[in-house]
Amino acid sequence: MNIVLATDDNFVQHCGVAMVSILRNNKNTTFYLLTEGLTAENEKILKSLVTDNGGNLVISLVPSDIVKYFPMSKMASSHISIATYYRLFVTSLLPETIDKAIYLDCDMVVRGSLDDLWETDLDGYALGAVYQNLEWSDNEGSWSRLDIPREYGYFNAGTLLLNLKYLRENKFQEKAIEFINEHFENIVSHDQDVLNAMFYDRVKPLSCKWNFTPLFMQNNLDDLNFPTQYDYKYEINNTSFTPIIIHFVSKPKPWQYGCSNKYTTEYYKYLEMTYWKDFKPEFNFMMFVKDVVIQSVKMYIKRHDKHHIIDYIKKGR
Repeated sequence: MNIVLATDDNFVQHCGVAMVSILRNNKNTTFYLLTEGLTAENEKILKSLVTDNGGNLVISLVPSDIVKYFPMSKMASSHISIATYYRLFVTSLLPETIDKAIYLDCDMVVRGSLDDLWETDLDGYALGAVYQNLEWSDNEGSWSRLDIPREYGYFNAGTLLLNLKYLRENKFQEKAIEFINEHFENIVSHDQDVLNAMFYDRVKPLSCKWNFTPLFMQNNLDDLNFPTQYDYKYEINNTSFTPIIIHFVSKPKPWQYGCSNKYTTEYYKYLEMTYWKDFKPEFNFMMFVKDVVIQSVKMYIKRHDKHHIIDYIKKGR
């Protein structure tokens, strides 16, 4: 099984936690770690962590001379760094003999086997992914910014099952860089926008157990709308549903003070198995206000903006 992760030195602890969670639940795993470079100490820690847990690690360097010019929107979450774009280079950084890979964000923990995800048939598809609700993308102006028909929906790129053969044949990397250059001002959600714009009609819908975000934990889930490709409401309401990949997509995250995500304990369960086992989040008043109070207000407004007031305000600027 080939797993692709992307990190820099600022996120290496969480990358390590994600790796351990994967290895404790999956055998015969090879990691391809995309980075512009890590300190010698961090590289040594990750290599030791992977080897001690029975996995293999390949570190691949991303062309930083290109990445540094990619857009970093002020509208996007502050925890996102330029490292989010690393996955756009996956076709050239992984061996050409590899036709399939699972890409995972590092703010995740894996609670079980990935075999069913890995064995998903991608014939005719560029990738597999889990969709966001339509209302969220309405508020982000995704359809007009990226020229995507609303009925196709917008997927979250935290978990991607990648058909590398398809991507290479369609010159994905070159076209992605070209898209960024031509639509620089329209990009808000970084490489996720790029992927949606390029492949909105070539996506295989995946179960949300492979990318279980706070979106799917909301009390008002039944009031949300999703594209017709997948019935997430039915799936979650089924008593046999068990999320496998937990994605801590929103702030505060488990390593930040004030995180209320019910799966936070899963992060610390695997943290205990790493070099950073003694880590404890520290309280910072200004960060608490910014990441908890203000973010909660923003989320509330977005969820209840039925008249698209946010879009109206943005257009008036």
